[in-house]
Amino acid sequence: MLTKVEVGQFKAFGYVILRGCLRPDEVRALQEAFDRGIESAPYFDAFGTGGSKRLTPFVEADDSFAAVIEHLGIDNVRE
Repeated sequence: MLTKVEVGQFKAFGYVILRGCLRPDEVRALQEAFDRGIESAPYFDAFGTGGSKRLTPFVEADDSFAAVIEHLGIDNVRE
């Protein structure tokens, strides 16, 4: 269950940190998938030349990303 502060943070900034929703091996698999994908992702310099990269569509880049879309540990978090 999210607190009022967490809900407010999500509404204000578009993200909230959800601790303990994924097992350590799931987090590790996501990190490894991100590292592999971002290495070959094209640079995205629409807002300057800071070296940003964009991995889109990221869900198709690795099955680990798709697995979290309807993951029960995340899906069960409610306002």
